[in-house]
Amino acid sequence: MVAQTVNAINKNGAARKALEVVAGIHHEAWLPEFSSQPLRSRLKKLPADTIGEAAGKTTGKVALFATCYMNRNEPGPGEDFAAVYEHNGIPVTLAEKERCCGMPKLELGDLEAVRAAKDANIPVLAKLVDQGWDLTALIPSCVLMFKQELPLLLEENYTKVLTEKLRQGEIDAMLIATPVVEPGLLTLPLYDEPFLVALPAAHPLRKKKSVGNADLEAKNMLLLGTGHCFRDQVLQACPYLNRTASGGLAKTLESSSLETIRYMVASGVGVTVLPRTATRMNHVDDNLLTLRPFKDTPLSRLISIAWRKRFPRPKAIEAVRQAVLATDLGCAHKVTPGQR
Repeated sequence: MVAQTVNAINKNGAARKALEVVAGIHHEAWLPEFSSQPLRSRLKKLPADTIGEAAGKTTGKVALFATCYMNRNEPGPGEDFAAVYEHNGIPVTLAEKERCCGMPKLELGDLEAVRAAKDANIPVLAKLVDQGWDLTALIPSCVLMFKQELPLLLEENYTKVLTEKLRQGEIDAMLIATPVVEPGLLTLPLYDEPFLVALPAAHPLRKKKSVGNADLEAKNMLLLGTGHCFRDQVLQACPYLNRTASGGLAKTLESSSLETIRYMVASGVGVTVLPRTATRMNHVDDNLLTLRPFKDTPLSRLISIAWRKRFPRPKAIEAVRQAVLATDLGCAHKVTPGQR
C-alpha cells in the first residue's frame, strides 16, 4: 500500500507543485515509480553462502549490491540477473543491506554524506569479499562510485605504498605521521595527537588514573601488522615488547586494522595503544572500553599533510589543511607551521 500511495501522490498535480516548493523537484520532472515488491523480497530465498567453481580471476559466485534504486524502483533487472546466473550454475546472493552508494551526494559536494554512506556499505561488501564472493551491481554509477570515486577520495594503506603512489602522481596528498625524509615531498604539520592505553571495560588496570610500561609488560598487547607505521610507533613507546629470549615480540597479537583491534580489546582478548583520534570512532560502545593516558612521558605523534614538490595546485593542499584544522579533533592539539 505504501508504494501505491506514493506513486499516486507523485502523479497528482497539486502534490507535485507542493513537492517543488518543499524539495525543489520541478513539478514536470519525471519520477520513477516505487515497486510494491522490492528486489529484496523477490530474492529473499537466495543462499547466504555456498561454494562456486572458480574460473580465471573470478571465484565462481557473485554477490549483488542491490542499490537503493534497483531495490525499490526497478527490481526486475536484478531478478533477471539472479535467474540467469542460477540457470548457469553460478551461486548468487544479495549484500545483506545497502545504502545509497553516495554518488548523488558527491555531485552536490556533500562529502560528509559520502563518508557516511561509505562507512555503512564498505564493511558489508568487505565481509562478502572475505567470504569469497565476487561483487557486482547493475547500476553503472554505483559501480563507478565504489571502483573509482571512493578510492580517490580516501585511501588507507601502508606508508610505504602511499608514499610511492604520491611520488608517482596516483594520489595528490596524504596524511602521515612525521617526520618523514623523502626526496621530492613537502609536508606541513596538522595536529599532535596523544597515545592512550585501551583496556577492556572490566580490566583491573581501569582502577588506575594512568598506565605505564611496567603495568603492561605482562599483558597481551594487540598490534597492527608489520608495515604499519603506527605499529613501529607503539614499539618505540613500549620497548619491553622487543625484549624476549627468542628475539621475537613478547605476548603480542596482530591485526590489520585499528577498528578490529578495538573490537578485540572490547572482547577481552588483550590491551592496546591507540592514537587519540582512533578512540573517537563510534563502532564500539564506550562502555566496552576503558581509556587511560600513559603514566610515563606523554607519548604522541605529529600528523602532517604531504604532497609532491611539483604538485601544481598548492591552494588545494591548503584547502585540505584548513578543512582538517576546522574539524573537531577532540584532544588532539592542532599545529600551525612553525609550532610544535
